[in-house]
Amino acid sequence: MDAMTSRDRGDRAAPSAADQVYAYAKRAILTRRYAPNDLITEGELAAATGVSRTPVREALLRLQGEGLVQLLPKRGALVVAVSAAEAANILELRRLLELHAIRAAVSRPHVSLVAQLTGEMERMRAAIKDGDAFGYVSADRAFHRAIIAATGNSLLAEFYESLRDRQVRMSANLFEAHGEPDLSRPIAMQTDHQAIIDAVQKGAVGEAEAAVALHLDHAAQTFRYA
Repeated sequence: MDAMTSRDRGDRAAPSAADQVYAYAKRAILTRRYAPNDLITEGELAAATGVSRTPVREALLRLQGEGLVQLLPKRGALVVAVSAAEAANILELRRLLELHAIRAAVSRPHVSLVAQLTGEMERMRAAIKDGDAFGYVSADRAFHRAIIAATGNSLLAEFYESLRDRQVRMSANLFEAHGEPDLSRPIAMQTDHQAIIDAVQKGAVGEAEAAVALHLDHAAQTFRYA
């Protein structure tokens, strides 16, 4: 009985073939291994992930639903580029959501929030040291996700995640400027993150709002290079 239970748990935990393709293709898009306007064929994804074309189609439908690709009949999927207008819209929505979230987080203090934010900032510092752009973006995303989660609003958190998926493609060249290595931008953003942590720790709502607003202003300037 125990062996059967263990095996059943393993079956439930194992991702489906479509999940595997989805995760592979999404990471490739977000890291720009598949660049904007690249055409991805079903055969290419099937070969890369070792699955049949049926789960590939399922995965591409999910990615199209998230606005990351556009399916082209009998050709494959086109990676959707982030336009300047979309980038501006994403940042505008981030501002609305994150200012609301920081007010809620500071007004209803969570004992673990400062520890969470500090931990993610340490991950960002390590990523800067290692020159790991994707690791930095992942930790930065987790930093802001923790603030959003503090609202206790799961629908808001879900919508925020979709925005960040789109933004990751805007920040893929965060560690370079004009084609040359440049860590000045992620290093400068650490000052912003520390200011947010300090304000949350003090329970200063106005100071926290100002810190988040300034951080998003800096983000808007950074993504003009993307």
